Amino acid sequence: MHISIALLENSSTISSSESSSSSSDSCPIVKKRLRVRRILSRITGYAEDTVEKYSDEEFKTHFRMSRQTAHKIIGKVCNF
Repeated sequence: MHISIALLENSSTISSSESSSSSSDSCPIVKKRLRVRRILSRITGYAEDTVEKYSDEEFKTHFRMSRQTAHKIIGKVCNF
């Protein structure tokens, strides 16, 4: 599995599993608004076609870490 695909898959899993309780959660209007999910358009093949072609310098500019660091983190998170 490519590193960028793992990052994208895990980021959506983490963001959807995070929840916080606040005083606004008790309002029925806010609850209804929170349940509505927008369907976002995604660029197919972005990770395979674009991110994999980044030089190490470009990768670090976009992701604020080296490619090797990203591999280590993904390995720990995904148990590769």
